[in-house]
Amino acid sequence: MQKKTDICTKTGTAAQLLGISLFAWGFIGILWDLPSPEGLSAKTAAFLIFAFIFCIGGYLLEKTTRKKYNRSYKNNVMNRVASELFDEHEFHIDRGFSAGELRDKGLITVPLRFRSDDLIKGLYHDVGFMRADFALRKTMLNISMSTKGNWTVFTFPKPFTTDLQVSCGFMKTESRIRTGALTSKEKKRHILLTGDEEFDREFTCSCQNDEEALSLLTPGVRKKLLAMRYLRRVSFVMGWVDGELHLVVINGMDTAAPPVRKDASLETELGRIKEDLSVICEIIDELIMSRSIFADYVMAELEKIKNQPYETGYDVPAGEISEADAYESYGETNKEEKEGYERLGET
Repeated sequence: MQKKTDICTKTGTAAQLLGISLFAWGFIGILWDLPSPEGLSAKTAAFLIFAFIFCIGGYLLEKTTRKKYNRSYKNNVMNRVASELFDEHEFHIDRGFSAGELRDKGLITVPLRFRSDDLIKGLYHDVGFMRADFALRKTMLNISMSTKGNWTVFTFPKPFTTDLQVSCGFMKTESRIRTGALTSKEKKRHILLTGDEEFDREFTCSCQNDEEALSLLTPGVRKKLLAMRYLRRVSFVMGWVDGELHLVVINGMDTAAPPVRKDASLETELGRIKEDLSVICEIIDELIMSRSIFADYVMAELEKIKNQPYETGYDVPAGEISEADAYESYGETNKEEKEGYERLGET
């Protein structure tokens, strides 16, 4: 495929160069024919016609060949890597998120000039997700800037009713914190300090309800987010919105763009893509399905129930509640899950 692509691309480039040469000869012919009373000669007209044909034909051949190769390359590498990482997946090269649905989430500013593609939809450890690349162009101070990144949406098991947003690095300036006076009361957030100095230094948090936000940003979650920030050195916005967990990363890259260098190793490119997509597994393992994190969520929920029994209707006995009791009290769990939790506690 690569060899055939190179041949077609070089042929298209050669045709365009020949067309430009013919245009030059045609222009000289026009200058030569101008003084003549007969006007433009047939020879000059032929030069111009063939020049046009070669230029347009060469351009279309090169563009079509590159587009076909890019599609084939992306389908190949994305499906290979996704098959290794996820339990189920579908890859749609021409599909993505719409600007409207992302704009409504209020996580980052989504301009009118926005496109999204390379959607991968899948399942990992029974958690559904969708991830797509995006490119946007915005204008600031009469300067037009374009950038690229990726947006991932996860289903989230813990119910919540208000919005929470966490941003770090340069994404602090890209995020929409929604604290302005013109923001409606239903959508407005405020800055939240968790009391964790290291976390508050690295991240900016905005929420609508402090109690619910802190029940999501448990010590275990904060620790995992700090590890993600330090180990990957990536800037991101993470938001809990409309019952979903969103991760937005602007890194200026397409996930599976064909390498520019012809001597680039396919295995190297597959490794790079695998490292990029493995963030999905990391988020699910460490922030959604982790038993220690889940136990934190359970304890936070039971603490809320204990403090507000008249609202929930639950009768929680007084005294200290263990993590095992909390795990058993929160929802219906099967025997295998309970035994697994007990083994985890013993370790």
